[in-house]
Amino acid sequence: MRAKWVGSATAVLIGLSGAPAADFSEGVAAYERGDYARSLNEFRVLADEGNPYAQYNIGVQYYKGEGVARDDTEAARWFLMAAEQGVASAQQILGAMYFKGEGVAQDYIRAYAWFNTAAEAGDTVARQNREVMSELMTPVQLKDAETLSREYAEKYPKLETP
Repeated sequence: MRAKWVGSATAVLIGLSGAPAADFSEGVAAYERGDYARSLNEFRVLADEGNPYAQYNIGVQYYKGEGVARDDTEAARWFLMAAEQGVASAQQILGAMYFKGEGVAQDYIRAYAWFNTAAEAGDTVARQNREVMSELMTPVQLKDAETLSREYAEKYPKLETP
């Protein structure tokens, strides 16, 4: 039986309960009330300091065009920063972007590797999408994707989802 593509899922803003940075909570509150420009400003300060959840949230806003013009390239840039710091949701969405060629060049090997990385962190959508990818790839591509997945596993941390 052929696996079914689940898709990129909906990019959903991450909120941190009990977050130590008041600016993060303010960014989430602004986003929830539809003040996207304010939320972007709040998240940008934290993202520039390296906060991976703020980076992910900026990616969501660019991906959805909330408070900014929709820009898949800019979204991918922010998702990559968060993904490299271990945010599984960013890894999963980045995998979908590589699969579809949204904001990045289409690349099944990178798509698989990001799906695999997110799946190993417990993301069920990524796990399903990884299975679909494995059916679409040649044996050589799959071998290359597994090699890249191992590199990602060694290079990037796993963060708990807040």
